[in-house]
Amino acid sequence: FEGIASTMVLLYAFWSLGVKIGHPPEAITKLKFRGEGVIVGALGIICFLSTGLGLMELDYCTSRAIAKRMRSWPYETVHVLFRTCE
Repeated sequence: FEGIASTMVLLYAFWSLGVKIGHPPEAITKLKFRGEGVIVGALGIICFLSTGLGLMELDYCTSRAIAKRMRSWPYETVHVLFRTCE
């Protein structure tokens, strides 16, 4: 899924903001504008959640038994949390 690769790139960018390495120390990822960390963090969370929703949709489309159970909102909520955390 492309969401996994996007999430990894965004997490690397987020975690490396302001980190300095080398001699003399230089930033790994340089800030280009104010609030960049907040935007990159929010995009990472969105990509992470969309990956979980994609896996849930895959379950819904491939299994009739799960599709029948997913008609109740409590089951759908638990299933989304499970797939996102997975």
